[in-house]
Amino acid sequence: MRLLTVFLLLCAALLQGGCAQSTHDSNVGVSTSGESEYNYRDPETILTGEPLPVPGVNQRPVVGTKKVLLVVGKWIGTPALNKDLLWSQSLSPEDKTSLRNYIADVSGRKLTLEGKMITADFGAKPDICNTRDAVKGPAEAAARAQGLNPDDYDYLFIAASCGNGTGSADAPGRVLAIYNQPESSHLWIRLFGNNLGFISGPTYSGCPLNGSVITAPEHCNMIFYPDYGNPVSGGRSVLYPTHYRWNAGWLSESQVTHIKTSGIYRLVLRNSYLIDRPTTGQKIALEVRQPSIPPFDDKFPVGFAKGVWARYTKMDAYVQDTQLDGTPETTSTEDATLKAGSTLKDEAAGITVHVCAVEPVVGSYAAISVGLNGETPLACSTLKKPTFTTPQDGDVVDRVMQLSGSGQPGATFSLTFINLSNLLSWTAAVYQNDESGNWKNSEWDYGLKPGPTYQVNLNQNYGGIIDRTSIKVTVKPDTSAAKQ
Repeated sequence: MRLLTVFLLLCAALLQGGCAQSTHDSNVGVSTSGESEYNYRDPETILTGEPLPVPGVNQRPVVGTKKVLLVVGKWIGTPALNKDLLWSQSLSPEDKTSLRNYIADVSGRKLTLEGKMITADFGAKPDICNTRDAVKGPAEAAARAQGLNPDDYDYLFIAASCGNGTGSADAPGRVLAIYNQPESSHLWIRLFGNNLGFISGPTYSGCPLNGSVITAPEHCNMIFYPDYGNPVSGGRSVLYPTHYRWNAGWLSESQVTHIKTSGIYRLVLRNSYLIDRPTTGQKIALEVRQPSIPPFDDKFPVGFAKGVWARYTKMDAYVQDTQLDGTPETTSTEDATLKAGSTLKDEAAGITVHVCAVEPVVGSYAAISVGLNGETPLACSTLKKPTFTTPQDGDVVDRVMQLSGSGQPGATFSLTFINLSNLLSWTAAVYQNDESGNWKNSEWDYGLKPGPTYQVNLNQNYGGIIDRTSIKVTVKPDTSAAKQ
């Protein structure tokens, strides 16, 4: 079983990459120093071949409350595992870093794990004890002996000290097994990802680079370098990639959108774009991530670089990514994202993705220009420009007034007021913004004083692409004192 599973995983990776790992261009630099490969063979992923719930729909929803039975077993002559620590790492509602709380967080509370733990003696240790088949039978028998039917539970978790291996899990499926004491909840998170149908994948490394243009996947090397944004593929206990969450039914179609036409798109946190690669069954998945508050998305490397994550993904019986190393000139995948100004060119698929801008502080949003069917991406400067409808430049206005205008659909807007008599300035938000890019604010005085002339800047932000227009208005003087 173990050799077959490893073989299937390797075949899956080769098929996804079109066997690109076997083609090496001697003129292409390869990132082989400074980054070590993660062990994608251990824990072991057991491909079950379970069909999709709806044929042709690349989603496997897992939502609602799911019951989990955790069986902590002990073979004769082997040390007992720390059951309290196992519970704390896996199904504890109190431990903030447990798998249970991780799943609640990453699913947006759409999936809840509720667990029960029992202990059991498994009897004599078999010669090979670090396989799912070696522990599943004893665990089920122990449950029945204690009056429990393991089939009444959605998931069966098993932990038994073996001395070899770390764990294994059905992908997708309901059985998860651990063979040694884990150091943290990370192993549980990785293995439960397998249960959800997510399996580990490699990285396209050393791809041809011409200036800021990266050509992939042809002539890239396929190496199992860590994907630091994916706990199933060598990353730490960060949240599963966004398209994984969509596959599991935790995000809507409005949050994970298929790009069907060339254009400029805004990418934000917890959203993703998918681009079909014609005839391959693959998609390119794009997302932005940022180090966040503990206990999960703070687990990015210290040198984690902001940008757009690009992964070649295949979603059918299981989900497997091949991460693109967006900086082939460096020796690590800690900076694998595509940075502002970078371009991914997939010549075989006729797809070009240019990163126009990335939010500079924490990388929480980005703008991309996408060309499909061999089309050249639009210039980042071709967005609809922001304009004022009311008031107009040079108007004399009441102190209390309404401002309105238009701009790029999907953009955010703000207003900056500058008193030209003393150059004091302040900014106000724009709250009413429709799908067509039209905006307006309620009538208000905005802190304006009677008499002075003000410069009003309309600021438009579309994924980090900043545009601005300005008008000058004069506020009518206060004549009430003169009348008196």
